[in-house]
Amino acid sequence: CYLATNGYMKKLSATGSIKGLRSYFILPPSTDPTGVKMLFDTPTGIEEVELEDAVTPNSIYDLSGRRLNATETLAPGIYIINGKKVMIK
Repeated sequence: CYLATNGYMKKLSATGSIKGLRSYFILPPSTDPTGVKMLFDTPTGIEEVELEDAVTPNSIYDLSGRRLNATETLAPGIYIINGKKVMIK
């Protein structure tokens, strides 16, 4: 079965096909797909995101995720400084 644009399930005919990268449902043979309707009125995803550790000023990390001392002289390379990728020459 597949989900039609009207929100109802439809059976794929024996000779029918479905486009690539689409999804389908396998229902028990005794299930009538015309009685199944998908409702998308209420989102059920992530409602709020909380940051555990805010980026502190002058936080410096290497590409392996190791925090570096902000007072060190940085060797040439790519670093994450205050949450942004920075290239030091």
